[in-house]
Amino acid sequence: MSLNKWISLLALLCFCGSLVFLLQARRDKNQSAGSAALSQSSDTATGASSSKAEAEIDPRLTPLSDGRVLLNSSAALGEELGNENPERDLEIVAQLLEQYRLVFGENPMGSENEEIVAQLLGKNSQKLVFIQPESPHLSSTGELLDRWDSPFVFHPLAASAMEILSLGPDQTLWTEDDLIFELEEFQSELQL
Repeated sequence: MSLNKWISLLALLCFCGSLVFLLQARRDKNQSAGSAALSQSSDTATGASSSKAEAEIDPRLTPLSDGRVLLNSSAALGEELGNENPERDLEIVAQLLEQYRLVFGENPMGSENEEIVAQLLGKNSQKLVFIQPESPHLSSTGELLDRWDSPFVFHPLAASAMEILSLGPDQTLWTEDDLIFELEEFQSELQL
């Protein structure tokens, strides 16, 4: 692995470690404030109000109107899709999945694009959003699209590993122009 990849991985791990710490602190605060939330007035009857207040305190988070909380750094990463080259797009999707794994300890459940993307869009236990809901890389059916407007293909290999494929310019799976995000640590196991 190149030095740049190691540095990127280290930076990602540092970010995710601080994110896990933040989420744990948020969970602890929510548990201790649980009884206080029941006594709030009717104008703050939803849990979204307390989530919004916490997110407004932390500049790394942005509350959404429906109670979900956007992770700003993940959303910014997702906005880079389509800006450089197709290989970088695969790396970005892999980094978004890695950030999800660092928070939840495993891949999003499922193997279909829309199942995985739904969880990245906040359909998870913490209501955390990793991709801007208005991203131009999302289809009307909730799929994450590559630069050729084809849905990315996700292939779970383990709870902590996911292969990611782009159909490439011909938009046909299993042809020469397909792009695959290689998972180096699993290559030897897969070649047995």
